[in-house]
Amino acid sequence: MTTESEDHGSEPVPSGFPVPFAVEQLRSDIQEVLLLLARQLHFVFGRSDRGQLAEQSTLLGLAAGGDMNDPDSTPQDLGLRYELVQDTHLAETLEDLYGYAFHGMLDLSRPEFDSDSSATWISTIVRDLEGSAFAEEWAAYVPTPSVVVGDHGLMTAAGRCLLVCETAQARRVLEGDDDNFMDWVGRNQDGLSMRQVALLSGMTEASVRTLSNPKRRNALVTVNDGKNVTVAISAAKTWLLAKGRYVPIRRTNRDGQIDLARKRFGGADELLWALDQRLQFLIGQNEADNDAIRRRLAAIHPDLVDASDPTRPRLRLGAKVLTDATAMSAIGDALAMPGDLLALRAAEAHARDVLNELEQQIQRRVHAAVTP
Repeated sequence: MTTESEDHGSEPVPSGFPVPFAVEQLRSDIQEVLLLLARQLHFVFGRSDRGQLAEQSTLLGLAAGGDMNDPDSTPQDLGLRYELVQDTHLAETLEDLYGYAFHGMLDLSRPEFDSDSSATWISTIVRDLEGSAFAEEWAAYVPTPSVVVGDHGLMTAAGRCLLVCETAQARRVLEGDDDNFMDWVGRNQDGLSMRQVALLSGMTEASVRTLSNPKRRNALVTVNDGKNVTVAISAAKTWLLAKGRYVPIRRTNRDGQIDLARKRFGGADELLWALDQRLQFLIGQNEADNDAIRRRLAAIHPDLVDASDPTRPRLRLGAKVLTDATAMSAIGDALAMPGDLLALRAAEAHARDVLNELEQQIQRRVHAAVTP
């Protein structure tokens, strides 16, 4: 595995990428968004035979009696605290997307950011909310301008949440994922848009366009089909690395679980890292089971486990093992995972590596053909 994959810490990787705002700001924005949505629900499901906003107050964990329909009331005025809503789908999903978008953190125990995930629905809700007629009408009743247009304004809060979604989507594309949560906006299958490169570099789109001028040194290589200007994934990554703006992916696994039914792996390195984490999780759960787990793995192949560090054994899985369905199924069984499903995911990860290498070869040939 690569050094990058082995680094499983939880701290953001230092880089030149300018994080646009802190996670504390996002949490404040989430509370603003949830409060606005709860207020909107009142006009749909509110009932005259019940207390004022009783159901909506319960959704937010608020004590009954607070008037959420007072336009001047903020989340803090109403006693809304982040810990009361941090387990909502909105909060969980946006925090996961924030870590991935701005710090490259990918928690393998969390659902994939694909088209069937909650990220799809959260991004559509945030997208609709940013230009919401309800939000605009509500803002007209807010007596304190700073509540609307300041750092904690409703429309600004929705905009920051959407920025998180868009940047995470762009990073997914950059890393070669082909089933993404915001594909509903119309993804360009040939690479990244100029806006996506701008998001990933922390620059303005105008600056990125200027830096794509072929006359500039180390210019961003673009493709113009007469209608759209796009950037090939390999060209975008090369340029971001040269600018010191590329955020490497750091994988974590908070609880040692791997949902093979939903989790797709970008390549062999990502799968191997996940399996190593699973192994560390299992041997740390019950010391009595350590020897049994190691014996089951050794029975598959005597060199399968690297025990040079007795406190942290690692798996040795080359392409030959990854494409051996029988061996991978047995490894899955040894790690208390669905063996047949692991074998299929391993074959998929290997195929992705092969396709990625072919794509890089194609891009190198194309680049050589157009370079004087």
